[in-house]
Amino acid sequence: MTTISNPTPPVPQHSADSDPVYTYSVGFHLASSYGAAAVTISSSDDILETHTFTTPGSETYKDTMARLSLHSSEHLAPPYDSMQDYFDDIPRVLARRALKKAGLPASEDVGSLSTVIISLRDQIHSALNISITDAVITSPHLHALYQDDLYDIAQYAGIQYKRPKMLYQAILWQTGAACAGYNLNLCKNYSNNTACYDEIRQFPDLNILEVHYSTTALTSTLADMLIPTNAYEPDNRRVEDFTLGSEARGNYKGGEEQYWADVKTAITKRMIQYPTMRKPNLVILTGDDSVHDEKFRAVLKDGLREIMDRHSELPKILDDDVMVIAAKGAAELRRRGAEAPREN
Repeated sequence: MTTISNPTPPVPQHSADSDPVYTYSVGFHLASSYGAAAVTISSSDDILETHTFTTPGSETYKDTMARLSLHSSEHLAPPYDSMQDYFDDIPRVLARRALKKAGLPASEDVGSLSTVIISLRDQIHSALNISITDAVITSPHLHALYQDDLYDIAQYAGIQYKRPKMLYQAILWQTGAACAGYNLNLCKNYSNNTACYDEIRQFPDLNILEVHYSTTALTSTLADMLIPTNAYEPDNRRVEDFTLGSEARGNYKGGEEQYWADVKTAITKRMIQYPTMRKPNLVILTGDDSVHDEKFRAVLKDGLREIMDRHSELPKILDDDVMVIAAKGAAELRRRGAEAPREN
């Protein structure tokens, strides 16, 4: 979190004679084909304002995200399941440390993905005249994107990587971050742990279907959570497909009709495969302008009708600020307090 007494506009309006102290909380989102950032400005008199930024990913960035979505790209990484995994991973960890000591990215993947963070960092500095000291980073739930990658991406960009309070998973995935962006199941008394836990006990369970649709990818996640930082979304609740982005629509194998059939299948696959799963009570859309495509929305609703109980209404669909809602949630969680993980 960054504190500056006299930032360059744009800042919240203030009528007092003395200059207020502004605190900046920053969140980044590594999305499928682009990066997004949000900066929440808090003043000493509790005025809040949020600024958002986006940047397109390079072809290398997009290729990296696609590759990291594959099971075949998985490797050992912390947190480990056993001490043997820890020992087996030592050569990889030492190689990463050597690269970082030489001033290089910890891996090719880190170098590729850090480009959007660096671009967004520079945009923020230019627009708000602040130097970011730390941030919360959220990402899609990809098979081969790990906590140490996010840590090293931030470090290479000169930013300290922070984990939100009460984060029960290795990474703040974009489903939970988007929920935080909508202020879903967030404590009002977040600075008082006892009062916060009392609030949490009264929260309704969220069963979120988060659908991310962009030029390069379609992902579908059915996440069960009580608060945004404890999303339960194992492999059997997720589909990540980097062949079903909106760019593929025109030259898809089997034609456009088959494309839309496969889009619907990807959205509903896990719920059809496991029919006893609780059905979603809310749908959140993230991605780029592709999510506003009329045909996509029709296919989405058609798929929801197929998986919902016959007499149930379709769940509400939230689609505000689709490109930046996860980044806004990450910034909000940073504002509420975060910690730095131990370096691997």
